[in-house]
Amino acid sequence: MAATACNKTDITFGDTYIDNGATQIIRTDTFGVNLSTVYTDSFITSSKGVTLVGGYTDPYFGKIQAQTFLEVAAPAYTDIYQYTSFDSISLILKLKKGTNYYGDSTQSLHIDVNQLTENILPWDNGNYLYNVDKFNYNSTPLGSTDVIVRPNYTDTIAIRLNDALGMQLFGMLQRGSDTIKTASVFLNYFKGLRLGGGINNKMILGLADSLTMRINYKKAGVITNNMQVDFKLANTSHHFTNVTADRTGTPIAALSSALHEINSTLTGNAAYTQTSTGITAKITFPSIRDILKIPNYAKLLQAVLIVRPQTSTFGPIYYLPQQMRLSTTNILNLLGPDVFVLLPNGTTSTQYGNLVTDYIYGQSTTYTYDVSTYIKSILADPTINVSNNGVLFAPPYGAYETQFSRVVLANKNNGTNSISLQITFVAIQ
Repeated sequence: MAATACNKTDITFGDTYIDNGATQIIRTDTFGVNLSTVYTDSFITSSKGVTLVGGYTDPYFGKIQAQTFLEVAAPAYTDIYQYTSFDSISLILKLKKGTNYYGDSTQSLHIDVNQLTENILPWDNGNYLYNVDKFNYNSTPLGSTDVIVRPNYTDTIAIRLNDALGMQLFGMLQRGSDTIKTASVFLNYFKGLRLGGGINNKMILGLADSLTMRINYKKAGVITNNMQVDFKLANTSHHFTNVTADRTGTPIAALSSALHEINSTLTGNAAYTQTSTGITAKITFPSIRDILKIPNYAKLLQAVLIVRPQTSTFGPIYYLPQQMRLSTTNILNLLGPDVFVLLPNGTTSTQYGNLVTDYIYGQSTTYTYDVSTYIKSILADPTINVSNNGVLFAPPYGAYETQFSRVVLANKNNGTNSISLQITFVAIQ
């Protein structure tokens, strides 16, 4: 949007134009923007509809590993297993539509499937499980695979599991065992699965939560028939992801449970967002009230926040998230209501940045937000602490806990494109 005085003069950022009337319209980007990085100890990862597995090493965010824990349910029992014989058992994984992956997809992904040795129970007997939760499992995998995932073509990953397990489960079906017939008894017998990756993985993959443990068997007759019976994912509230990050040697290594926020001047003149590992960039506007001290200041017309990812920190492997929102926050750094834009019809809408990506030079890569309503609220309320109250730069709900795409934001001292706040206001002659 170009701001103009009544003589329709074009406005250039940072310049002031005065018309022949009693007003002048000024656009400036000199108001300071402060950046810091916030660490969140734990957040809910259960019931998110995605299975995450794998790991990779990121130069800015550290060595990241994701593993998923889940329960499976026995099939409804029917007496159909006379004259049958066991063939094989596999875990069938479906890639999530619009596959969520992060890292180098040209490298093979190693996946281990382990049997749990303790039941999945929230620590407070509540309804949620968190990124920091994990449960004991047998270190010897039931099965493993190394697979190259082509996100636009691969739709299924099948992992052959240990025949001994398959024969045990199939024997229960053949005998009509109470362990198979009663859900709670089966869960106590077969406590669940853990899906994890190897330490040499180069990517994290997001899979659907519709996984199936499938037994293939044969039924004798005039013609031998190939049959199958499925053990499906059970209790989605006990399906969750555990995420770890070793940040040794990274700019944000000091972030911890004891130090939840660090100013960007102490982290390489940059702030960082990767919410799936508990890292979020915080943006504040500590000098914004200086606009009220400008002689003849009359009214704020528009405030636009231009968020520029630091050049050379993103590319085809470390790609940027398509959607990022601004959520209000305070000294406690909790997510508050989103910063909205007022539409012409009088309704409001959350903004997601309208990402423009410049993969050649990086300098024209931007997220853009109309923050007029938010800045006006700060100017109207002198009790708001502008040093602590600001906005968190985070992906939408759902993606917040499950996507590993990340952003590095440069402050004004970084030497590359930096974040800026562009203010357009009216002054009276």
